[in-house]
Amino acid sequence: MNQTVNLFNINENIKQIVLVLATPDSHTGYLYTFEKTDTWTQVLSIPVVCGKSGITTYKIEGDCKTPLGLFKLGNAFGISPKPQNIKIPYHQITQDDKFIDDPESSQYNTWVVGNTDAKSYETMKRQDNQYDLGLIIEYNMHPVVTEKGSAIFMHIWENSKKGTAGCVAMDKNNLLDIIGWLDPTKNPHLYILAS
Repeated sequence: MNQTVNLFNINENIKQIVLVLATPDSHTGYLYTFEKTDTWTQVLSIPVVCGKSGITTYKIEGDCKTPLGLFKLGNAFGISPKPQNIKIPYHQITQDDKFIDDPESSQYNTWVVGNTDAKSYETMKRQDNQYDLGLIIEYNMHPVVTEKGSAIFMHIWENSKKGTAGCVAMDKNNLLDIIGWLDPTKNPHLYILAS
């Protein structure tokens, strides 16, 4: 891990890094959290799953691959009221919350509350428990590029053996620990690399 920490000389304003090392030929990987005071210190290490079709630097909509790169971490979300230990912005999801994955929509790769004319979207309040707690990965958001992928989150996994549609997923308790650790004043980012 010490060699990896040397890679974090990317931006002086970033003081928290969530590092995902993903295996290129499978959907498995490990997640590590680091915080910088004088030097980078590792905080957590947990197993994760990524896109069921692997990882890529050339993400396109619907490819079921997780994008490689450095991304700002956005708001947390979940079905419960905001837990007291969470410092980052949090949105309690309802039946009206959607994330648009229609590349032809002007709302592509954005969170929408209420009606939309988009032809396709993810309903954030799902029947399974995978979005009971989550975190937006700000991939393809600044700016949004059509067909480059949408709705990339950190969320609860179905299990440790099943890949995602492109997100990074993990055990709920581990995800809660990560979200509780994140501090918006430390400009937290996610760094996804091939291991």
